[in-house]
Amino acid sequence: MAIDDHPEQRAAEKGKDRLFLALSGINGWSLVVAGMVSLLISGFARSLSGIIISLAILIHGSLELSFRKTASERGDRFQGRRMAFNQMGLATSVSLYLAYQAFSLEPDAVVEALMRPPIYDVLVLYPLDVRTWLIQSAPKMIGSFYALAAIVSWIVCGATAAFYWPRRKQAPVS
Repeated sequence: MAIDDHPEQRAAEKGKDRLFLALSGINGWSLVVAGMVSLLISGFARSLSGIIISLAILIHGSLELSFRKTASERGDRFQGRRMAFNQMGLATSVSLYLAYQAFSLEPDAVVEALMRPPIYDVLVLYPLDVRTWLIQSAPKMIGSFYALAAIVSWIVCGATAAFYWPRRKQAPVS
């Protein structure tokens, strides 16, 4: 009796397929919704880089749903590999956008923004030395935030890609 002939093995594989389809559905629709909302906001703000990343997120979400549909209809686990590569593409897209934002950040503009109400009204509550440090450190903190966000996107997308990567090409037929 082959290992695939065991009812316990088939039940475990079927459970993994359900989890795979549920996670990919949530992930795909989340990307589509986030991309659409981001596209609307970027359009109103007339932000070309925002529009580009929004479209990239929409494309990655649409691909995720398309690969999920194919995997669901055919029981084809090879789609998991495509979905894993899509996750790496998503992490790359997000990282490129964050890098662009970090490198286009103008420290003088950040400091100038901090010196205007209502932000400065809050900063006045701090002692002068703390206020000065916060204002001078803000551009570096923002750049660090972008780097941290890129790292988190690689961790999350990498973990999702590892989950998607299939163990076999076909799901067991029940």
